[in-house]
Amino acid sequence: MPITENECHSDNINSIILQASSFMDNAKYNKALDLINNGINLDKNNYELIFMKALCLVQLGYIEDAYYLYKLAIFISDSSNSNDSAIINNEFEHMCSNSNADPYKLGKALEHLIIERIKLKEYTITFEFLKVFIYDTNKFSANINLTDGNMLLCMMLEIYASEQSHSAIVDEAGMTNLFFRDDVGISLFKEIYCNVKHAIRRIWFGINFKYQNYICELISRYQLSPDALLILIKYSVEETFLCDVLQKTSDIIKSNFPIYADFIQLHSKWLKDNNLNCTNICFSPQSYTNNAIITYLDYNNFKSESIKQYEYSKIINRELDYSKISIIFCTNNDTYSSECILYLKQLLVPENMTLDIIVVKQAPGMAAGYNYAMLHSNSGYKLYIHHDTFIIDYNLLHKLVKAFESDTKIGMIGNTGSTRLTKTARWFESDIQYKRSNIYEDILLNIKRCNSLYTLSNLEYADAIDGIFMATSYDVLWRQDLFDGWHYYDISQTYEYRKVSLKTVFTTSPPVMLLHETTTVKDPLDLYDKYQKIFINNYF
Repeated sequence: MPITENECHSDNINSIILQASSFMDNAKYNKALDLINNGINLDKNNYELIFMKALCLVQLGYIEDAYYLYKLAIFISDSSNSNDSAIINNEFEHMCSNSNADPYKLGKALEHLIIERIKLKEYTITFEFLKVFIYDTNKFSANINLTDGNMLLCMMLEIYASEQSHSAIVDEAGMTNLFFRDDVGISLFKEIYCNVKHAIRRIWFGINFKYQNYICELISRYQLSPDALLILIKYSVEETFLCDVLQKTSDIIKSNFPIYADFIQLHSKWLKDNNLNCTNICFSPQSYTNNAIITYLDYNNFKSESIKQYEYSKIINRELDYSKISIIFCTNNDTYSSECILYLKQLLVPENMTLDIIVVKQAPGMAAGYNYAMLHSNSGYKLYIHHDTFIIDYNLLHKLVKAFESDTKIGMIGNTGSTRLTKTARWFESDIQYKRSNIYEDILLNIKRCNSLYTLSNLEYADAIDGIFMATSYDVLWRQDLFDGWHYYDISQTYEYRKVSLKTVFTTSPPVMLLHETTTVKDPLDLYDKYQKIFINNYF
């Protein structure tokens, strides 16, 4: 009888396994890997080859890469109802008990594996495997796996799966085109997602109508499929607003993209008909735009050496103009800077007062950038935010001025943090009864409303204020001598204000004040721990 193609393929794989095993027995792991990779190219989901690759990488010291290969081999063998899962799992547990893995390298190793699998054009099992880690209920594991790259890859694979389920309405510009790029399209997709979510949030938060058609421009620019648009919308808004956001997006794009509009509207109707928790209505569109002056400062022009050590921990003795408000942020990203300003330009400015926006570029750290802007401005009221903080309470400035005027000893007002800082100096580890917040928090795959359950009063004592929002009525130097990076500049400043006998308080009363995008880009140098120690040594 003639040999079939499958039998020939199987013989090739078996031959590769035998040859690779021989190399491994003789500790020739690199030669074994070459053969194993060739075999995986022929049979992408062969768990034996994946298992052997993990064994080789352990011997070569690549523990983090081996970790997820073991996990993948177990995942596929379990799906195949194989009896080999127990053998693979025993080897995996042996490696874990005898090796120490770096958390940062683990997160990157998962990214590399998923990209490698996409390059092999293996999408379905790869998506199911990645979801296991993205939706891991173990908080420690989730913190390792939820990298910026892994969540973007998860979105890309979800869009691909949706496009394949009804390819009749997807043209050739679907997700497959991105996957063919050298980096499987992740850098371009990050740009797409960033711009689309900003466009969709303009609809959600009622930004002036003239800015809401931006989504039509993006559909054309990136040749988005209806599926891509739908899934990107899902990850751009808090779920209780999704139904109305879909409906309003459909209305906006209908004249230019009727097929897309019908597709989006159909999903809005489905959510409504199934009585899901999706009943909130988008913010009313604003027509007001303030006359804020925007100033861009280049930190390279700041002579920071002019700050003397004895000037710290004191209220700066200079005349401030309390008819002026300055909103200050540092940025390294023009897209975020422009979007942040768009929201700030919609804030209502109290009568007989002026608003200016100061944007600091090239700052080496947050404290240094803030000192430059603070000393540049003589505004009595200053509000320091991140460039990914989008203020949606358009009456905010009135509320801040009223709060400061109610008690001249109030030096700083925050929105998020803790009324009792833990001994670890990590405010987010505080007991829930001490945490305070009133924001929408965006962590890529999950936008949630964060609000305090134990707020005692509108202006409540703040022990540690997070840097996403810090309003002041006096000038006190930020401790750039201690915190020359991007961590602990905020909590230390809360303590600095109390050092000079000023009050630090929270205002967390409704409505929601802002949306903040929490960074998911991991820090390979673990600088947070470095500045944590500096803070504890100086303030505890």
